[in-house]
Amino acid sequence: IALISFSQASAETIIKDARTAPVRTSTVNSAAADSIKIEAAGSIKLTSGTAVTMDSNHAVINEGAITITDANDAVGILALPNTNGAITNSGTITIDETYAPTDTDKDGDIDGSFAQGSGRYGIRVGTGHIGDIRNGGTIAVEGNNSYGIALDGPLNGNLTNSGKVDIIGDNSTAVRAGNVSGNVVLEGTIGARGANSIGADLSGDIGGALRVQGSIVSTGYRTATPPGDVSKLDADDLLQGGNALRVSGNVAGGIILDAPPKNLDDKDDDEDKDGVKDAYEGTAFVVSYGSAAAVQIGSANQATTIGPV
Repeated sequence: IALISFSQASAETIIKDARTAPVRTSTVNSAAADSIKIEAAGSIKLTSGTAVTMDSNHAVINEGAITITDANDAVGILALPNTNGAITNSGTITIDETYAPTDTDKDGDIDGSFAQGSGRYGIRVGTGHIGDIRNGGTIAVEGNNSYGIALDGPLNGNLTNSGKVDIIGDNSTAVRAGNVSGNVVLEGTIGARGANSIGADLSGDIGGALRVQGSIVSTGYRTATPPGDVSKLDADDLLQGGNALRVSGNVAGGIILDAPPKNLDDKDDDEDKDGVKDAYEGTAFVVSYGSAAAVQIGSANQATTIGPV
């Protein structure tokens, strides 16, 4: 007699339609908690609150569109503290506002603040989370004191951006992380525009390596290209941004501003063995337009040790 056993496959709830109500991993499936996958045709569009909440140990995947407009304290994807599950975004997360600065004094130059709202997040991860955080899509956030990707506490996993993260607003950060047990990989593009706003702020210890192989740009200026007549620039055009990249903790695996490897073997499409095809790899470009350092390493209140690459 042959005995055959079947193990239950990991399930997930698929969202392939347009929704206007938030979802939670704990209650998305009427039968049981479940992972959530928003397919390319799916979307969640809210007027306030949090679009997707991970409040159980289940993954969240967004291949579609998450949108919240004109709401303070809005979050695209939120992982509550001490949850377990990967968050993967290959679609779009847009937390924005309809406000746009105008030329109020009629001098041909835009006036006013970059943003009016505050407390907005593309992806927010609570402390003690277990699971990789990966963005290969687009995260766009408009707001003061806001974040594209924010890790509120230690992450047991890897943090990877191979897509685009843009933040517009004062005192904001495109990518913020504390302690990360694994690697931090910053590919793609990261941009921060606003007074004191930072591109990538890594304030904790990194157990693996920090690899930058994309664009990280910060500025407080209205535009990085000065006009022909600078006499018309107002004070709100000349705000100072923060660092493009700030590292305040230890990095066990070292820091590398990387570039694609040389082509030494036409039959090998991944010669540096980093899991990314060499043809798709970029070159590090870290720039601060203004008085802040492009790269700042170190801390005022603790010793910082950078390991060998």
